[in-house]
Amino acid sequence: MIPNTSEGSAFVLSKIVAGLTRLPKIYCSRDTVTQLPAELLNGAKNRNVYKLWTAHYGAGDHICGPTTCQLAVQADGTQWIDHGTWDESLLANLFFAVPQWVTTNGGVPGPGTVTVHTGS
Repeated sequence: MIPNTSEGSAFVLSKIVAGLTRLPKIYCSRDTVTQLPAELLNGAKNRNVYKLWTAHYGAGDHICGPTTCQLAVQADGTQWIDHGTWDESLLANLFFAVPQWVTTNGGVPGPGTVTVHTGS
């Protein structure tokens, strides 16, 4: 378990640089999303190499974002209710999609500049 937003973000960035086989998930409360480093939140390229999973209780079933709960960035999933012994999340369609990696080194998966395509 990664204990805080800062260490978790550093872990995700290290996995992105190393070349991944799965998209990492960052889980944090809606109120701590702004503590994520700018290199994770800014730019579509960076935002496509991980999934953002928020916790936001009290606003009903939703995925956090600008049009639902006025979060500045769009989350990929939101844990929105605690049923006592289990929680419930609403997830985007491609939350568990396995990425297809394309790199600048002739299309061979691995470390380097990475662009991810998860399909439509």
